Amino acid sequence: MHRLIRNPFRRNRDSAINNRRLRGPILLLVIGTCLLAYFSPPTDSTEPLLAASKSKSKHPPAQVQLPIIKGVTVDKMDDTKPKEAAKTTTTTADKEDPFSKEYDNCIIGAGLSGSVIAENYATKLGQTSLIIEKRNHIGGNCYDYTDTETGIRVSLFGAHLFHTRHERVWEYVQRFSEWVPYEHQVLGLVNGKHVPIPVTIDTVNTLFDEKIASTEEMDEWLKKEQVTFYDEDGEEREAENSEEVALMRVGQRLYDLMFKPYTFKQWAKYPAELGPEVLSRIPVRNNHDGRYFSDPHQALPK
Repeated sequence: MHRLIRNPFRRNRDSAINNRRLRGPILLLVIGTCLLAYFSPPTDSTEPLLAASKSKSKHPPAQVQLPIIKGVTVDKMDDTKPKEAAKTTTTTADKEDPFSKEYDNCIIGAGLSGSVIAENYATKLGQTSLIIEKRNHIGGNCYDYTDTETGIRVSLFGAHLFHTRHERVWEYVQRFSEWVPYEHQVLGLVNGKHVPIPVTIDTVNTLFDEKIASTEEMDEWLKKEQVTFYDEDGEEREAENSEEVALMRVGQRLYDLMFKPYTFKQWAKYPAELGPEVLSRIPVRNNHDGRYFSDPHQALPK
């Protein structure tokens, strides 16, 4: 749902299969060889989780009930660690074979995309779904849990921040959690100076001793810094990697000071080694707005 939940119908990168050209034979092979596992929050285990969702109600419930195959029913999604999570499950007949049933849909991956699709199939169409996930938890890279020792909510795969400009998306997520307003702001230490990230007027003024005071002056400054690339025919061309993206947007100086070292620190790769879509996500501001996102709805689950 836009950035954090970018597109509910985008395939989850961490699903059991992320081949965009999935075909019947491959799907049958995966289903035929997929292992079954009890549900628990993440551990070092890589056993897959299979879930089925079904609803005949025309009115979507406040919280979707997600039965887990292999004789375990989860009444609610628990956010505790594995040992505590096991206490919330109710064991049924282990003889039940998930593949002995018929489903309306088969969804690969229980991340944001797969979960949202399954929930929509269930609540809007009353259809059943078999969800196959190689991890032992749902939610993909946005999965979090509460640490029992500290009571702190931990994002297992690094912080993911919800933000959207679409009212329908904001209304949709309200059904599943209470939300705490949160606007993310980042400061980077560059040459001994703390500057806002993404680049703003204040970033440029601090690093280069400029006195930019308006959006027009910032646009003019950026225009002088920006690099243009040309093809063999002398025509302007699009960026082919993240280095070119940064150079086209902020120029050589800001690229060398901020984008290049940060990218290597984050991914152990230089921008020239990454596709253009990676640094295309980072905004460049022509004002004083130091927030990382500018969407009207920004929050974290309570």
